[in-house]
Amino acid sequence: MILRASHLALILFIAIIVTVTTTVSADENASTIKILSYQRIDEDRYPETNIRLEQFQAHIEELLKSDSNVISPNDLIAHIEGQQLLPEHSVLISFDGGYRSAFEKALPILEKAQLPYLFNFAPSTLKRKHGPFITPNMLRKLNKNPLATLGLHTHEYERIEDLEEQKIRHAINHAKSDFKDLTGHDAQFFTYPFGELSKTYKHVVQNSGFELAFALNSQPVSIEPQNQSFDKQRFALPRFAMTEGYANIDRLRMILSLKALPVSDVTPTDLRLYTTQPVFGFSVDKQDLFPEQLQCFLSDRGRVDLIFITDTRVQIKLNTPLQGERIRLNCTYFENIKGQTKAQWYWFGRLFTLPQVGLQPLPE
Repeated sequence: MILRASHLALILFIAIIVTVTTTVSADENASTIKILSYQRIDEDRYPETNIRLEQFQAHIEELLKSDSNVISPNDLIAHIEGQQLLPEHSVLISFDGGYRSAFEKALPILEKAQLPYLFNFAPSTLKRKHGPFITPNMLRKLNKNPLATLGLHTHEYERIEDLEEQKIRHAINHAKSDFKDLTGHDAQFFTYPFGELSKTYKHVVQNSGFELAFALNSQPVSIEPQNQSFDKQRFALPRFAMTEGYANIDRLRMILSLKALPVSDVTPTDLRLYTTQPVFGFSVDKQDLFPEQLQCFLSDRGRVDLIFITDTRVQIKLNTPLQGERIRLNCTYFENIKGQTKAQWYWFGRLFTLPQVGLQPLPE
């Protein structure tokens, strides 16, 4: 996964200097969780997919001393099916890529803290004698560890350029078969390699027997039981990518304080873009929406102008083509809550890809 955004770490700090001019009454919003995505630990050659060990250690210390509740993927399933309740400030920790550095450096910290986590891997990487990935012996240890939940990528840890349904289905079925051979049980959790997906990709995953699937759209997850909004996200759950440039402790604290901005009718509906000048749009499902308190940013150009088609319908039109293979759209909204000294921040995000640029393999 390559993060090209230059404004993500600054968005909240830029918005904070805006004067808050409105106050609303506190209400009972749906519970939210934040899902954190890590990949490599202390591999300085790959800053775009790496987090330094001291950064990761600081994250865990922050989670332990704050009121955060670290959960497992099975806790999340039990909650959404009405079998248990999760408290506010719940957090799920995940690792992508099946990297040895995460196993060797991050997991001992989580073991000491007795915190659960999701560890995703691609079965084919275990067959490589050399490389940065976990070994079969490491996988066996994870499979026996009560704190670890194993999740699945496609058979190869790859960017699927040809998004024909048959090819995607084959890549997933091959991975599922190997997963069961390696672990002795079926895979419940799927994670899109590098967070890249399309309507077709999601459709295949949704019909492949998984309980949940994880993407890399940066936003909190609304987890109110029986929530239709959650059902729409269930097979593309958003996560915050934690990498060197975006892993300072202030950013983590900001993430932990966020709520999901309630939006609907997001366009384009497919995260695979087929034009370099799409029209982005969404409706904000909030009463008394104040336009000046909503800001949106695109990773290739920073803050963008918003057009309000109605009081709650927002549109973004581009004057120039998008630049790059991966485009992040992030929007923030803030409001003062009566009786609270700090404004409440809301976040909405999407990760889009442009196939016509020609997807290149990302570094192992």
